Amino acid sequence: VFPVCFMIERNRRSSQQHSVTTRRMVALYDYDPRESSPNVDVEAELTFCAGDIISVWGELDEDGFYYGEINGQRGLVPSNFLEEVPDDVE
Repeated sequence: VFPVCFMIERNRRSSQQHSVTTRRMVALYDYDPRESSPNVDVEAELTFCAGDIISVWGELDEDGFYYGEINGQRGLVPSNFLEEVPDDVE
C-alpha cells in the first residue's frame, strides 16, 4: 500500500508527461526489498525473481528506481537489477 502523498506525486508527474513509454524488462537477479533495499519504505517496492518480466514506465527516479508492475502488483523496482527486453523477443 502506497502513502497517499506518494500516489498524488506519481499522478502529478505522469499527468505532466504527454506519453509515458512502457518497456518490458527482465530481472537479472532475485530481489527482496526486505533484505536488499537501501530505502526505508520497503513496502513501496516489488519483490521479484531472476527471469521475471516486469513492465516499467516513466523515467528513473533520483534513487535509480523505475515504477513497474509484475503479476498485477505495482511498485518501485531497482534499475540495476533489470535489463530491457528487446522488441523482437516475446
